[in-house]
Amino acid sequence: MSKAERKTPPRGYGQSMVTQGVQTAKQKKRDRSWDQLHRPCTYKIPQRLHKDAEKLRDSILSIAQFDEQGQSRNDSTTVDDVASTLIDYALETAESGGVEFHPTPQGRMTLHWEHQEDENKNSVLALKPPLRLSQRKEAPFKKLVFSYRWQEEYDQRIKALAGKGSSSSVQKHNPHKYVVPVGEVVVRLLQQGVDAYCHGIISLVSSPVDARQTVNGWQERS
Repeated sequence: MSKAERKTPPRGYGQSMVTQGVQTAKQKKRDRSWDQLHRPCTYKIPQRLHKDAEKLRDSILSIAQFDEQGQSRNDSTTVDDVASTLIDYALETAESGGVEFHPTPQGRMTLHWEHQEDENKNSVLALKPPLRLSQRKEAPFKKLVFSYRWQEEYDQRIKALAGKGSSSSVQKHNPHKYVVPVGEVVVRLLQQGVDAYCHGIISLVSSPVDARQTVNGWQERS
């Protein structure tokens, strides 16, 4: 047998190794059965609350990563665990205290005039040049949603606080289905929960759940 023959690999050798590697990779698909059983509840956040919502989202992430002493949590706490616990506290507080949410006026504004004080009589207002149409273009609308895996019961209680709207339509994204946007109710409730945690009104309780240690409850501080 010549040296060239000894160095030549068997026909199909490289191809079989590649095929085996692909088959091994396909067998390691992530098990998504838990995700399918615990689908997230998603809420569209009104544009006027985007800054509040982004700050709130960062707060929830921080609470999931660090405990009350600022130490890293040595457990499996996720943002879903924290959000679920905070919304549970806020819902109980809102329902027991008779909290109601009222819509924020967003319609067309009207003008009226009124007399100024005498001291302003001699002042002349310098009008700014008007913006041309090309200069008045607004920034493109940014969509922001909150999506957390919590109990369906919480979702129903949140919508109950949002109130039934005047429209009889059953469209899924009908803006008049609720008196107050559901996303606004979620933001206000979670803000209440974060504030209670930061001001020491409540503490988060960690205990084993499904063979993992995670935050899954709250208690009032004495």
